[in-house]
Amino acid sequence: MSAAAEALPSRLALPVILLAVFVMPIGISGTAVALPRIAADLGDNPFMLQGVVNGFNASFAIFMLVWGILSDRMGYKPTFIVGTALMVAGSIVSAAAPDLLALDIGRILCGIAGAAIFVGASATLANAFAAPGAPGISRFSAPRSVSAERSALRSRVGSPR
Repeated sequence: MSAAAEALPSRLALPVILLAVFVMPIGISGTAVALPRIAADLGDNPFMLQGVVNGFNASFAIFMLVWGILSDRMGYKPTFIVGTALMVAGSIVSAAAPDLLALDIGRILCGIAGAAIFVGASATLANAFAAPGAPGISRFSAPRSVSAERSALRSRVGSPR
């Protein structure tokens, strides 16, 4: 197999990355919508409830920088895979949380994972589809299109009629 063929990802790379980009923001906005129910189930401590949303957002923002450096050292695909595994772990911790502290820990882990997924996805698309002859522009713009479509869908589905 030639070096150019090895550099190109499998046919599943683009759909998997687009699915991750489509689903990830639900973890941000969906949690804010669910806060009243979370408060009813796990307690209404305002500081801990803020941690449910802000823990994800802050860890996501901070770890974008960390994962950028790590992905340069360990590779983009492993970064995406580690991020996906951490997201599953953080989601399990969040779903099984007996109290707000455990939920906050799960959400922080999900924020760290989300940063790894976004860094790995962006770098994979930028590098994999930038090869000569590869349709780089259309595939690299696809995640942005998916984000725009998700926003449009959310405004239609979530708006009162």
